[in-house]
Amino acid sequence: MKTVIVDNSLCANTLADNVSGETITGYIQYLAEAGVKYVELDFRTLMKINRLPEGIGYIFRLVDPMFMQLTEVFDFDYVLINFTDLRKKISSKVPLMLELPVMDALPGRAVRYANSLVDGEISCVRVCGSYDMFTAAEASAYVMRVKNDVTVPVDFCPRNDYKTAVDTAIKLMFAGADSLTLCTSSKGKYASFEDFVFSLLSVFDALPSDISAGNMCKASICSKYLFPNSTGDYVMSLMDCLDNDLRMLKNADTGENVHMRIRLKDTQFLHKAYISAVKKMMRKEDLSDDIVNELENAIGNSQTKVFDERILREKHKGLLN
Repeated sequence: MKTVIVDNSLCANTLADNVSGETITGYIQYLAEAGVKYVELDFRTLMKINRLPEGIGYIFRLVDPMFMQLTEVFDFDYVLINFTDLRKKISSKVPLMLELPVMDALPGRAVRYANSLVDGEISCVRVCGSYDMFTAAEASAYVMRVKNDVTVPVDFCPRNDYKTAVDTAIKLMFAGADSLTLCTSSKGKYASFEDFVFSLLSVFDALPSDISAGNMCKASICSKYLFPNSTGDYVMSLMDCLDNDLRMLKNADTGENVHMRIRLKDTQFLHKAYISAVKKMMRKEDLSDDIVNELENAIGNSQTKVFDERILREKHKGLLN
């Protein structure tokens, strides 16, 4: 089963006081276009927006049973609860998602007990917290045990230290997890959506077809306007990290550094290939000789050297340099 991506950044991160509802809805739309299937919201976000954008699902983090009335105003797919919320009986027509901590015991017994305390249907379980460092085989066995112990889909939400959470999320995805909860622009509390996408792209070359790295970047940039604690450009910091990793590569046969940057010979070859391709295209067009001559002269004199100098002489950090 394909792993569904949930983003909980609007709950996990602190919203700026002056952020507008339009900015929040735009951010949600970017997440949807990036391949996120569900966004987790709480009452703080709902107080700032009038409507929920279409094209994506919504999980409402209850926080307190008094906010259950918001389910009559907004169209949620799930209401997220934990055992603290069950101090008094919850009645809900919206399917419930039960959040449980990572524990040695399997969650089936806890789910059955929670079902006896609610007037509604627990339709999904989230296992949230710090996971032990998995091997791929251990992750696969763990996911299978948990899914066999409950009869509903299971969402996994790693909350380990920075890189461990991302590593855990990727291994759980490859192990066939029903769902993963990630956090855009997370600095360590959760597995970061940006780190998750960049790792799948650059390390595993296995980005799912329904996830868009470009739209993930748009969502990451937009998040800077929503969350005051976000510092710097997270995407560019990842690009710098990736560029550094590439520059540290060595040839396995010779031991020499791998040269990733474009050389003058390469730019000259690309320039000639471009001119040749344009001339071939022109021959297929019904143009007069004088126009063809003028176009060929213009193509032959195109000023690509400006870009060559920038690439070859300036100290420029980045992946696509």
